[in-house]
Amino acid sequence: MKNQKITELYKYVFSTEPNSWEREKRLGELTEKQKDDLWDYQMGLGSKGIKENTSETGISFERYKGLRRSTRFSDTCEISKIKRTYPELAAQYDERLEAEEKKREKIFAIKDTAKRQKAIAENLQLFQ
Repeated sequence: MKNQKITELYKYVFSTEPNSWEREKRLGELTEKQKDDLWDYQMGLGSKGIKENTSETGISFERYKGLRRSTRFSDTCEISKIKRTYPELAAQYDERLEAEEKKREKIFAIKDTAKRQKAIAENLQLFQ
């Protein structure tokens, strides 16, 4: 199966609650080949062998964030191209980055060292 079709299939099946009758029903609608492909895809996601692409542009938020943090000219050009081609997506990603930055600033403003370190540990993904 093509990656785009298996991704759509994955989203269709796993957009339901775990262990629900609706998920079981959706899984029951699949052919054996689709179930095998879905299982392989799910295992790939779990092992980080496959990166889940959350946008139609082929660029995930994590990739966009990495490009924004970079100072390389080629990365700056790529960001500009994304902003021209997909202005809504770029605006959403910029809002998320701004919200993360505000949350980091709030954590750094905590005076008590132990509380600040605990907050950093709880929100480690913001500092990577």
